[in-house]
Amino acid sequence: MFSAISRFRAFALLVLFGLIGHFAQLISEDRFWNAEYRTAMWISPGWHLEIHPVISLVIAVLLLCAVVSGIVFRKRFILGIVAVFYVLHFFSYPFRIRNHMTFMLATQGYLFLSLLVTRTLRTKASDLRNPSTALIDNQICNGLALILVINYFFAGFHKLNTAFLSFESSLSVGAGTVEGFLGAGQISYYAPHWLLALLLPGAIFCEMALPSLIWKSDYFRELFILIMLAFHFPMVTTLGAADYPMIVVAFYPVLFTQNRWSAFEHELLKRWNWMNACGAIAGIAAHWWFTVEWTPNAVYGILVAGAWGFAAVTLAKCFLARLARQPVVQPQTAYTNET
Repeated sequence: MFSAISRFRAFALLVLFGLIGHFAQLISEDRFWNAEYRTAMWISPGWHLEIHPVISLVIAVLLLCAVVSGIVFRKRFILGIVAVFYVLHFFSYPFRIRNHMTFMLATQGYLFLSLLVTRTLRTKASDLRNPSTALIDNQICNGLALILVINYFFAGFHKLNTAFLSFESSLSVGAGTVEGFLGAGQISYYAPHWLLALLLPGAIFCEMALPSLIWKSDYFRELFILIMLAFHFPMVTTLGAADYPMIVVAFYPVLFTQNRWSAFEHELLKRWNWMNACGAIAGIAAHWWFTVEWTPNAVYGILVAGAWGFAAVTLAKCFLARLARQPVVQPQTAYTNET
């Protein structure tokens, strides 16, 4: 297993699943076998165009194999292999470098160095429950949470301009996204000003403030996560870019304390019922309804929407139980007092 700490395990598995989406996007947008896409590569290249394309392709395939191996075997040392191949993939990729790729570069570099410096990269499964290793993993989780908060903050910070806050869809990416989402769902082909006045500043608040509140607020954490899932949903559907939302959501477990995550995970995996299944179906149906163009990334979005719908039911149940002063059942696990 990746770790004895459940929130570290959840992060590791989910971020590997997010990297599957990374390849779905690359196949959707960077089709090196297509002459038109190769032309775009020269217009907006990645780090360089000097390495032979076959080398870049081999590195990408090795990374994909490492990611799949991590999902299947869930061994700690595979995380290091994924990190090494990802760094090579990033610096050898000939197409345009996406924002999520830079974010993942920082994450993979931090994770690899943390495991290397603490000498826990090759720790055997039987030794992962040692208090010292558990403490290290909890601190790594806190570092990952900080990386996520910083990433979100600057994503919101760069939207603090008159172009993004404009109500003209031809000028504002935000207004265009809202209008496109409403049109895709056949709700309206025009975004009313009152809705834009709510959603555009709301998007900035979601990125600059909510992640920190999720990290530090035990009482409203599940509610705030539900808001963030709603915030990212148009990107999964209308924009056809499910990879980045899934990658950032993979970090959400590390925003919980170990205590809280153990309780939530128990509720999610051990006590789910037909309501969770309905949530998954609703998520898939909504994705299908709002999707404009079916690409490999949009198909991957079906899995993302289903997983989010499934988890959203448990998030709502946990939050409502807290409002009713009925805490969910928490399993007895080691190191539950670690933060």
